[in-house]
Amino acid sequence: MFQNEISGQIPSKIGDLKNLEQLNLSFNKFSGTIPESLSDASSLKSIELFMNRLNGNLPKSFYKLNKLEVLSLYNNDITGEIPLEIYQIKSLKVLQLNSNKLSGRLSKEISNLTSLESLSLFDNNMIGQIPFDIEKMNNLKEMNISYNNFNGVISKKLSNKDALNMTMLNEQGLATTLKIDMSKDKAVVSEE
Repeated sequence: MFQNEISGQIPSKIGDLKNLEQLNLSFNKFSGTIPESLSDASSLKSIELFMNRLNGNLPKSFYKLNKLEVLSLYNNDITGEIPLEIYQIKSLKVLQLNSNKLSGRLSKEISNLTSLESLSLFDNNMIGQIPFDIEKMNNLKEMNISYNNFNGVISKKLSNKDALNMTMLNEQGLATTLKIDMSKDKAVVSEE
């Protein structure tokens, strides 16, 4: 049902599809919230709902999807903080939540996602310190958290990962890049 210009809400009965492994409703015109009942489709390995008009918070109940490997919800209007329950999905390899309206801090519990290979949170309204615990995520190959309001310091180990795009904003709201202070085991933010 990918790219069919389907509109309306995602039906709550979708959770009744217990053998469904992949759900791709991307590039449509779905609106409303993501139904909590989606987490009842316990065989899901991939949820792709990007490029729609979905809003509301991320369902906390997604933690029940213990086979989920891909959660791709970018380019919607999803708001609120990333629920701590999302960080319980140990099988998750791809988390794409960019270009939404997410706010709040990135929790250190993100390091519980030990299988995560790709993290995309850019173009949201997230704030605060980037958790040092991210460097424990040995499988992480790609991370883009630019165009948020992150600030503070990050570890040198994390800043050395070439594929990571970690543009941050300073106190004046200006884009900054990371400058590594080699005398300490951290990277400090300096203006571009």
